[in-house]
Amino acid sequence: MDWRSLKWQLLVASFVCGLIALVAVHYLWQRTAVERPLLQLLEQDPDVQDVTLTGDRRALHVEVTLRSTPRLASTVRRLDTLIKETHPHAIRVIYKDHSNELLEDVFHDMHFAIYQAARSGNYRDMANLVHTLARSANLSDYRVEVDATAIYLQLHTEGAYLYRIIPLNAR
Repeated sequence: MDWRSLKWQLLVASFVCGLIALVAVHYLWQRTAVERPLLQLLEQDPDVQDVTLTGDRRALHVEVTLRSTPRLASTVRRLDTLIKETHPHAIRVIYKDHSNELLEDVFHDMHFAIYQAARSGNYRDMANLVHTLARSANLSDYRVEVDATAIYLQLHTEGAYLYRIIPLNAR
């Protein structure tokens, strides 16, 4: 074979076109076979208002905007299970709420006790403080729940709601 007779430009162009085709096929597969089923399942959930997926197959970030829900802990556990079953490589799931300034201020007053309880395990004192502050702020509804992985706080007032999930493994 005579190496001088090869057309290098054609060889490089073929290689680049093949590489572009591989990237395009991977992108389409990612969107149709991986992300679309997850989006459809989450959008069908009655507690989900909106879903945004970012990242790639190895590092998928899922951002879920929740509707007002009576039990944040059970909703989050259900959605986390659904996400992990559908896409086990989801790196980060972010739950968003529709908060307002009053709820942010009440949470600011509560957050020291909540994070202290997450580290020390003194949940009864935290629950008492949450109850006292929620009552004094005249919130329409509030709930604090604890399970083996996190503390779930939800505050509701006048159509606004704040959700916070504080992991317990932050010790």
